[in-house]
Amino acid sequence: MGRAKCTLPTSTDPRPVQEIIDQTYRSKRNEWSKAWKEFGKKTKKTPSLPLTEFFKAFPLFEEFCQLETWARPEEYTLAARRRRKAATRDALYRARVPLEAWGGILETFSKAGAPVKLEMRRLAVQALDSWRSDPSFSWQRFANNHCNCGKATHDTRCKERIRQAAIALQRLLKRLGVELKKLPCAHE
Repeated sequence: MGRAKCTLPTSTDPRPVQEIIDQTYRSKRNEWSKAWKEFGKKTKKTPSLPLTEFFKAFPLFEEFCQLETWARPEEYTLAARRRRKAATRDALYRARVPLEAWGGILETFSKAGAPVKLEMRRLAVQALDSWRSDPSFSWQRFANNHCNCGKATHDTRCKERIRQAAIALQRLLKRLGVELKKLPCAHE
């Protein structure tokens, strides 16, 4: 159950950030499905699988859940999270995962704090596209032109909300082996 990195190009990949997210999501979904099936086979052989075996697969599960919020932000509503939590609970039960392990897994569906909202996720992806391709990119200028908060003028808080969401996405992708870098200028 090793954790293979995605084989996506980094700084030379000119595709939009959302396409990179989608491809990474598909790759990780396949990797996670294989790990989950392998884990299910092991649990059939032994009545109670040691927790250490389960937690080898857990980082994959957590990363997949986080990536899903960026690949499918419209499905990251409270109701959708509750449905996934119930489905995961059922899968854990069927796989005979020890009850002690359930807490950490199900916790990923109800983390403290408000999740990044759908519109902010879209703005963060759009901002990263601009950041990668525009050598004179400015977070404040981007916020002034794209922020949808409803204010007449957009202040530092608007800029920081977008910037922090974009940084969170960049960190997640980097953990998954995909590093977004500025694209070379056309004249370089």
